[in-house]
Amino acid sequence: MLPGTGPRIRMKPEAFADPWLLWLFNTGNRYFPGGVGEVVLFVQFKKPLDAGTRSVLLESKVQISPLYEGYSYATVRLELSALAGRLGALAKAGAACITLASPTPGPKWVEPAPAPLLDGGPDRVLGIIDDGCPFAHRHYRTTGPAPFAVRFIWDQGGGGGPNPPVNYGRGLLEGELATLVGNATVGGVVDEEATYRASRLPGLRDATSHGAQVMSHATGNARPGRQPNLPGRNDIAFVQLPPDALDEPAGRWMDHYALDGIHAISFYARRLFASPARHVVVNLSYGPQTGPHDGTSIFEAAVDELTQKAQSEAWKLDVVVPSGNSHLLRAHAEFRLGATLDPLTWCLAPDSQVPSYLEIWPPTGISLAELEVSLTSPTGETITAVDQTSVSSSTATVTAGPYCGKPGQYLVLLVIAATARQQDSSLPDPWPLAVPGRWKVAVTVRPGQAAAGTVDAYLARLDPNLGRKLRGRSGYLDTPTYDPRRYLAASTHLAEPAAPPGTEVRARGSLNGIATGAKVQVAAGYVGSSQPPHGARKPSSYSSGGPSRGARSGPDFAYPTDDSPVLRGRLAGGNRSGAVTRLFGTSFAAPMYALDLLDPGLIGTLPLPNPLPGWFPRRCGNGQRKA
Repeated sequence: MLPGTGPRIRMKPEAFADPWLLWLFNTGNRYFPGGVGEVVLFVQFKKPLDAGTRSVLLESKVQISPLYEGYSYATVRLELSALAGRLGALAKAGAACITLASPTPGPKWVEPAPAPLLDGGPDRVLGIIDDGCPFAHRHYRTTGPAPFAVRFIWDQGGGGGPNPPVNYGRGLLEGELATLVGNATVGGVVDEEATYRASRLPGLRDATSHGAQVMSHATGNARPGRQPNLPGRNDIAFVQLPPDALDEPAGRWMDHYALDGIHAISFYARRLFASPARHVVVNLSYGPQTGPHDGTSIFEAAVDELTQKAQSEAWKLDVVVPSGNSHLLRAHAEFRLGATLDPLTWCLAPDSQVPSYLEIWPPTGISLAELEVSLTSPTGETITAVDQTSVSSSTATVTAGPYCGKPGQYLVLLVIAATARQQDSSLPDPWPLAVPGRWKVAVTVRPGQAAAGTVDAYLARLDPNLGRKLRGRSGYLDTPTYDPRRYLAASTHLAEPAAPPGTEVRARGSLNGIATGAKVQVAAGYVGSSQPPHGARKPSSYSSGGPSRGARSGPDFAYPTDDSPVLRGRLAGGNRSGAVTRLFGTSFAAPMYALDLLDPGLIGTLPLPNPLPGWFPRRCGNGQRKA
């Protein structure tokens, strides 16, 4: 029986299943018309995975990369139709927590061949997980004088068979990359266009790409005179994200590709060469708006484990992410329990070809025994959350249950169907379209209960990534007390209004959903031209900040992401030598931070303002850096 076509299932907490996985199993065909076969899970094991346990799981058709041996957190592939039996195999293998990573596994997975041990090795490795790697650019050629050179690319969506150390997609090492450049060199001049065509790598057709801008900032080539002068060999290891990840702007289905990429970069830096690298910095310039926002997501916990294990082995790993660009997007709201709670309005955009997602996170220790959560369509159709199951209307689903990443934490997941048919799909879609407009989300304390604290709501992003096809718009959250005219005031994003009772949309707490862990490095953005004599430079209006729902109060540092309020963005190199383009966002603060970590003497620290504004720690962290 296919998921979504039979009776609804209820998964008990001891089965480790989270609401996302429960939602997919019960309603998969509704939101994925082609059906869902193989899925990817995040699994936390009670002890580090060993080769014997991995081999036993492979015999049960539970696929885990050998890159995860020695670690407690792993990405796992299996068939959704056999989920119940596979959960038993994982439980027997010591799984402590299982969450959905993706219903779209991407390229076929194979067991990789052993990787040969190569002579020599880099001193430092700059890892980049992004879209578009201009490896033939004059700044990054292996034979050029630049301090950085691209010597490893993993195209996660590529064909042609995997190479060590990857088990899907296509891996290219220094020899293959040098051959591609050499075959397109005539009279000492490299035909970059021909090189990129022969490589079959995505993201390199246009003048620029997100990855090219990130590489330019991370290597110090975004500004004249700012190139680092690092001694030794400094390799770039680039992970090219696949279409499955890039075309899903919510970021929900990208985390497992990112974690696979971090492990592959670490393998390249530490286990592929006779002389392993001592310092690895991985730049991951993306981030979802959803998530627990307290450092307990499996991805964040896995990054913490990677960083701690590196430290125990006497080498250094830094994973750098942006703070996010959602500060003014009205994608975060709070229900303050103990007061009269008005419904939250979820404004659903028309012409969206993909589902819309909203997560409701109650305080730890509060479940649906104390709270009632409901979703009402513009036509008046209402569905109410039921513990550990999925409840559906004609165009929406509400799924609730415990979140296994943190004991006592509940999650209520609200999913609304697309408001338009997918234009590039020939698959039949019998399900009705959702009505765009003002949906109502109600959170109320049940009679006789005395729940207290703040319930957070996070809206997933739907706006397309750079260079990807437009499939939908994100919509926004609204409340009766929210003042839309506040945007007409000067520097409104710096205002710190008192937390109102009841329900309110809040720019505070909009930090990137994977930027709240203990070990991850987080970069925010500020406006370079705003230089008051004795004050702080103003954060970029879009730059997200804290506080998180956990211990993190804000980003670590802020870097200039806009030249001025009217000249947004920063100049950086494009896909081809000599091309210069301008993009904006905290995606480009993160690579400045990565360079800062690799070459601490290159970027200076601006003096802290005195007195320190109240918003500074939440928006700029420990200080603002020059770049």
